[in-house]
Amino acid sequence: FFDLGGDSISSMQVVARARAAGLIVRPRDVFVEQSVARLAQVAAFAGGAAGVVDEGLGAVVATPIVRWLYEVDGPVDQFNQTVVLQAPAGVGRDDVETVLQALLDRHGALRLQVDDDGSGDWALSVPEPGSVRARDCLAGVDVLTEAAVIVARSRLDPAAGVLLRAVWAEGTGQLALVIHHLAVDGVSWRILLEDINIAWAQHHSGQPIALPTGGTSFARWSTVLAKYAHTDAAVRQVESWRSVTAAPAALPPVEPCRDTYANAGQLSVSLDTGTTRRLLGEVPAAFHAGVQDILLIAFGLALKEFLGTDAPIGIDVEGHGRAEELVADEVDLSRTVG
Repeated sequence: FFDLGGDSISSMQVVARARAAGLIVRPRDVFVEQSVARLAQVAAFAGGAAGVVDEGLGAVVATPIVRWLYEVDGPVDQFNQTVVLQAPAGVGRDDVETVLQALLDRHGALRLQVDDDGSGDWALSVPEPGSVRARDCLAGVDVLTEAAVIVARSRLDPAAGVLLRAVWAEGTGQLALVIHHLAVDGVSWRILLEDINIAWAQHHSGQPIALPTGGTSFARWSTVLAKYAHTDAAVRQVESWRSVTAAPAALPPVEPCRDTYANAGQLSVSLDTGTTRRLLGEVPAAFHAGVQDILLIAFGLALKEFLGTDAPIGIDVEGHGRAEELVADEVDLSRTVG
């Protein structure tokens, strides 16, 4: 698995596709077994009877990254990720509305509401399917423009449960999806885009839309994660992480008035085929690590050379947070949006 460039995200894709084929495996199984032959020995057939669907309704415990967002200095109502899709020929606004409604009803995180709990903290909750109407989230234009996307972004309202806004460009068949970062990340997009394709295929053929069930809901995972935070295994790591975060800043602090998105620089580097092949396969396999680990080591070494220091360097790294292997509870995050 690692020789082929596998990582935690691709392991969840393997799990999701296996489940769609009627086989039950976990991401941790993919990581441990690492080959199809060994994975086959631990895989199980999915039961014929449908179990209780974990809708994840009601109160939601804030995950660590949600708490980080709460502590950000400044407004975060428009903190989003946006994707622009090209629709197939023949798609109309009514079709888009139908597909979006299916997404909103399937994934509770897209209906998340953020209220004030009365003590200055956030109170999160997920209402029933159908409580958020796709029609209210969808705007129509003839041609998609940056201005139209900005307007959609400005209408995000977590307090009102409006975490998704969409812009449908009738003239070009483009759909811009603007989703608040509270409800979506890089892994979530893979799930949502797959569901959009499934929903459209079913709707286009005249079938009722029936999206795959979501496994473990975001609400249940947040509860399991909060429970893990109080286990001995987690508590034993506290002092170690405190020492890591105590490392002094290696670079000057950000100046909000000067350091903005508008004047940020960008540097892109392309690797040759041989180096890329080694990066994706040979090197991670040799160190029993992921590609991201190798890139992080290289970045740290480059920073030390650039700064001319041997002092420890702290780098903030954001992951997708689906660390199933940490908890004893049986969870399936291969289709969890949040």
